[in-house]
Amino acid sequence: GSAPAGLPRRACAEDPFGHAHLQAEGSARGRAAAGGGEPAGDPDGFAGAMAKAEGLLALADAALAGGDGAQQAMGLQAAEGGLVEAQRLAKTQEEVAAVNEITVKVRLAKAMMCVQHGNEALAKATVDEILKVFPENKEAKSFWEGVQRGSSGQQTAGQQEEEEEEDVDEEMLQASLATGESSLDLRATMDAFNKRSRSAKSSAGGAAPYAGLKNEGATCYLNAVMQALFHLPALRRAVYKIPSSPALPGELPSVPLALQRLFYRLQSSQEPQSTTELLASFGWDSDEMMLQQDISDFCHMFFDRVEEAMRGTVVEGEVDRLLGVQTEFMDVAPDVDWSKSHVDMSMVTMLHGVKECKDVYESLQLQVRPEIIEGYDTETHGKQIVQRSHKFKSLPPILLLNINRIDFDPERFEPVKLNDRFEFPEELDLSEFVVDWDKGGKAPEGYRLCSVIVHMGTAQVGHYICYVRPAQDSNFIKFDDDSVSCVPKSEALDDNFGSDAPPFGGGMEGLLMSRQTLQRLKSAYMLVYVRQDRWEEMMNITGIDEDVPDHVRNARDSEDFSLG
Repeated sequence: GSAPAGLPRRACAEDPFGHAHLQAEGSARGRAAAGGGEPAGDPDGFAGAMAKAEGLLALADAALAGGDGAQQAMGLQAAEGGLVEAQRLAKTQEEVAAVNEITVKVRLAKAMMCVQHGNEALAKATVDEILKVFPENKEAKSFWEGVQRGSSGQQTAGQQEEEEEEDVDEEMLQASLATGESSLDLRATMDAFNKRSRSAKSSAGGAAPYAGLKNEGATCYLNAVMQALFHLPALRRAVYKIPSSPALPGELPSVPLALQRLFYRLQSSQEPQSTTELLASFGWDSDEMMLQQDISDFCHMFFDRVEEAMRGTVVEGEVDRLLGVQTEFMDVAPDVDWSKSHVDMSMVTMLHGVKECKDVYESLQLQVRPEIIEGYDTETHGKQIVQRSHKFKSLPPILLLNINRIDFDPERFEPVKLNDRFEFPEELDLSEFVVDWDKGGKAPEGYRLCSVIVHMGTAQVGHYICYVRPAQDSNFIKFDDDSVSCVPKSEALDDNFGSDAPPFGGGMEGLLMSRQTLQRLKSAYMLVYVRQDRWEEMMNITGIDEDVPDHVRNARDSEDFSLG
């Protein structure tokens, strides 16, 4: 049987699956959906949603030749978003069948991406999901048979030539965009950018002696967060102390065990490591693995899981001790003798006001500015005018700051990324934001920047990377999935402040951009600071190998888990 037109041509030597046809047709339909050509019906209706999904699938398919799973996953994720909308708008059996056909193509493209990156277990789970819904689907069966025969490793001569290219000529890109002859999306741009960056790694300081993390589909956000947390030795030691035991045959590993094993592999090897085991411990299926998450939401979920595992053990409350920020909220009615306060605990502190504020300090000043509430029911004194304010009550040794760069566009009725310039310092002094500091209280020591998690892209599609200053290194290290390199401090800080250029919108328009615009889409999302008076304690790696549980140290590596 033949595979669907959306199957990447790396699966066969002669492109019998119609890849070239789909690329041309899908790009044209994608441009039409974005208003760049003859629309395929109502651009806001079913035909428009299908055209956009098909165009994005074609673009994702074409970018597979770059070999970057993270970037291909962005296009596939965007295509699935279009399919969700098309499914909602489908009214006839023919339209439902059309949605199903493209959905199978997207799923098979996902499976091929997994095969390309050596994750046949996830590819098999994806194919099984297709066959669960469509038991007689010939394309899925044929694809998996081809994988088993090893045919997925074959390439066309044309594709091999594409993979040998190390750069994309800027003049050609600009010309093709100007004439509308090419639908170059963010992922294709980033393919070229990453190829060039990796080939120039030696001139920027060379490879670093640290292990990267494989991208398991769309897990760049998880990779960035894991690298930032792993390079906090105090947190790593706490994780090693969580009681865990080897998983029984056929059972999924617990979150503590999977995390301990991942940290130990990063600690003991310089080879790229897989996060499949950790993902499996979350109970996620292959669809959830392919869905890129917001790093703030992921951090909250992750810390909840870790705290739950620590409960009732020798490390109970350790996450709060290391990362917990206590914020005191105070309500005061100035006209009567009434006040009320409460304290909240959080692991991640949000920084708002990116459009209005130039840096971290202005954002915090905006947040602690008193708010006037009229008609507040004080219960004992009836309704009063109340002044509400808040400050930090206590600050932890490790501080996580999440820069809120997502806003909602009411005209497009969709989220947009704010790429406005927002500076953050290498050394941070929070004295003015702490309760009673202005009354002679004990001032917290300053904080020193340890990690910067960066997002490149729009609110719809993007890629996360992480810059870390490890405990044993005075330089910053760039972790871009499995690519690891030393970089100058300016790349970790100044280059990630963002740009005051207007933010890009969503949809296909936001995907059509040249390589020169890439830096305007690169900005810091999360900052990790460590208190300077606790730096040695938090970052000390002496004897950390002795903290690794024996069953973790001696376990045989295994990355085959059922994710369905």
